[in-house]
Amino acid sequence: MDIPSGKTLLIDGPASVKLVEGKGYIYGCPLKLRKNYVLRPWKRYPLYAEEDVKIELNLGAEAEATLVETGEEHAAWREIFEKIGDSGALAVCGGVDTGKTSFATFAANMFAQKLGRCVVVGLDPGQTSFTPPCVVGCALMREPVHDLTVLTAFLQRPVGSPSAALCAAEIAEASREIAQALSGEVYVVDVDGWVEGPAATAHKVALVKALNCSHVVVMGENKPLAEALSQAGVEVFTAPLSRYIKQRETATRRKTREWLYRKHLGKTRTRLIPYSWVKLFTFCGQTPPLELVKQVNEALAQTTQENSENKRRGLIAFLYDGLDRYKGMGVLTGLNDEKRVYMVLTAVEDEVRKIGIGRVVLTEEGDEVLQLD
Repeated sequence: MDIPSGKTLLIDGPASVKLVEGKGYIYGCPLKLRKNYVLRPWKRYPLYAEEDVKIELNLGAEAEATLVETGEEHAAWREIFEKIGDSGALAVCGGVDTGKTSFATFAANMFAQKLGRCVVVGLDPGQTSFTPPCVVGCALMREPVHDLTVLTAFLQRPVGSPSAALCAAEIAEASREIAQALSGEVYVVDVDGWVEGPAATAHKVALVKALNCSHVVVMGENKPLAEALSQAGVEVFTAPLSRYIKQRETATRRKTREWLYRKHLGKTRTRLIPYSWVKLFTFCGQTPPLELVKQVNEALAQTTQENSENKRRGLIAFLYDGLDRYKGMGVLTGLNDEKRVYMVLTAVEDEVRKIGIGRVVLTEEGDEVLQLD
């Protein structure tokens, strides 16, 4: 397939693309000749042709590819990046489906090309990239990538819910810890998509301050947020929204989370963990763990989930070792009071001394049954 110079091919995954001739970019990532790039489902990838490009494109089920004129935001985003310069301590704020993660990917790729490395901080627990949903963290980028999901997190902190409004305190606490790992680094922060109302604005200002960001890019017009951030002493840029942003339905965003749950659950087995070995705790409020389990059991009794009745299911669980280090996720599928053990479906093989239970019910295959909001 040929893409004329200056045009953009919008590819809605699942698909794969290989550059045969020319110069092409995805989110500022220069495509390498003959390398196969996998494009995941439920995401749109803009392939920009800097010069005439020839590609091999394979589209999966329900995938699409549309050739369009390159949007004005392409030049505007580059101009903003040039104004930011090399002092990279950048946060990207915006609502759901505003291109927030797209700009964060673009900016991180620009820093990686220019400086040889960039840390990406993911603070959106509902639409994560390199951590499971309900977990925030950061990853080091040494070269540009077409999709942040290919990165590996070097620091992860569970916050218990995909809803930023519900776990704002946990995100703020995690950001203070993450800030300590960013000393001397150039970094880009992909902030959560909760932007409506004074509480959301105060939350964003607190995160920007905690992470010592010098610049903030706000996606689209949000005068209250931009003014509050300016008053906090950071330089604020407003980035134009792309007319080609793909608006996702709630069900589509859920499917994206489920894809990530499955990726991070891995190959699981049921572990029987004695009550006496671990401390059980909850996120997002003071609900006692056993009370939360009771609430979930009552909710499940009133909920019929298609194709899930014969699958094991339970609250999402986050496992820690004796040094309070997060080791991985699982599903708390039951409590056996007779044997006094927790039944946890997980791939984690390390010792477990703490289990944090979140506010999402998953099946053994990573499907979302319900959220406790």
